[in-house]
Formats: sequence, structure tokens, C-alpha cells
Amino acid sequence: INAEYMGTEGGSAETMMFLLPSSYQCPEDAPAPVDKRVTVMQVPETVEAVKVFSGSCSGMKDAEPHATELLEAVAASGKAEVEGEKQWTLHRFNPPYTLFCFRTNEIHTPVTFKP
Repeated sequence: INAEYMGTEGGSAETMMFLLPSSYQCPEDAPAPVDKRVTVMQVPETVEAVKVFSGSCSGMKDAEPHATELLEAVAASGKAEVEGEKQWTLHRFNPPYTLFCFRTNEIHTPVTFKP
């Protein structure tokens, strides 16, 4: 189950997602959001390739080189292919006051294994 926030950053649309604990098995079990911009939804299960990297990452533009590297690695493996139009998501885990050298970031892309 995800809680999704739709807001703006610098005038452009932004989505922020939060994973809810496994004790919430369906959206109806989760507490009702107080903010109208927050929605709770079920996200389908996926198999994803992931690249972990540390350091400062202020947004999608900073993450693009890492995403390109991941997409190229999946293609080069010959064992899986990226689903869709080379979609990827950026996952950032640390609060803004964490020193950049201790920050953990990930690029995720859905994949399908080749037979």
C-alpha cells in the first residue's frame, strides 16, 4: 500500500510516495489522509532492477546518469528487459540534514526476465 502526495516543486508537478506498514493490507485499512492532496492506493507487485548510490541527489535531473547506467546494465545483462518506455523512479531515504556522504538513494526500473 502506498500513500501518494501530489504537489509542486519550483512550479513543476511532483509525486512523493510513502510505503505503509504491511499491517495495512488494503487502502481501506489505512488511516484517512488529512490533506486532500494525499491519496492511499494499492500498488501492483513488480520485479525491479535497482541501482543503489550514495551522495547528494536533489532530484530527477541529478539521478539521470545513474538511471542511464542501470538501464544500460539491464540491457547488457541479456537476462532481463526493461518494461515500458524505459521508466524509472528515484527513491531517496534520508532527511535533508543527513550529510551527503551518508545518504542512500536508489534508482528502480521494472523488468521482465527473459525465458
